[in-house]
Amino acid sequence: MGSGIPVDRVELVYRREKAVLSTKELSELSGVALSTCYALESGEHERAMPKTIRKLAHTLRVKPEVLVDVRRS
Repeated sequence: MGSGIPVDRVELVYRREKAVLSTKELSELSGVALSTCYALESGEHERAMPKTIRKLAHTLRVKPEVLVDVRRS
């Protein structure tokens, strides 16, 4: 199962696109590695550490819970 919290990749992409950001811009603004952002969006990584989710959520101006996949928690 792996460590971390399950990320809702569809919601992550939706929120990023709604903010009119590229994956690279999200990475730069949030301080999350570009490879991690790509992996979360593609589903290569299904889970992320709480700190990563908080950084992404802060950048996207949503509550961290919005990016959590409750179906897999």
